[in-house]
Amino acid sequence: AEYMGRMEPSLTVGVVAITFAVLLVIYHVGEFGIQWYYNRREVNWRTWVITVPYLVAMSVAWIEFGVESYLYPDMKIVPAVFFTGLGLAIFGEVWRKVRFFRHHIITQNTSK
Repeated sequence: AEYMGRMEPSLTVGVVAITFAVLLVIYHVGEFGIQWYYNRREVNWRTWVITVPYLVAMSVAWIEFGVESYLYPDMKIVPAVFFTGLGLAIFGEVWRKVRFFRHHIITQNTSK
C-alpha cells in the first residue's frame, strides 16, 4: 500500500497471528532461561509456566482472535494499533525481566 508517496509494509491477519505466537514463545523461553540460570536443579516441565488456567486463557484468546479476524478483518491490520501493541509487548517483556534481575540481585545482597 502506498502512503504519502512511499510504500508501507502490508499487514495481514497472518502476520499479526505469527507475531502473537512469536511473542508467546519469547516469553516462555525467557522465563525458562531465567529459571534454568538461577535454579538449574529445580527446572522441570512446570518451569515453562504453562498451566490449565493458562491454556484455557490462551484458547479463549485465539478463539477471540479468530472471531474478530473473521467478523472485522480490517481491525487487526491497522499499522498504528499493531505497532503500538508490539511496542507495549516488548516494553512489558523487558520490564519484567529487568525487575526479575533487580529482585534477584537485591535478594542475593540481603541474604549475605
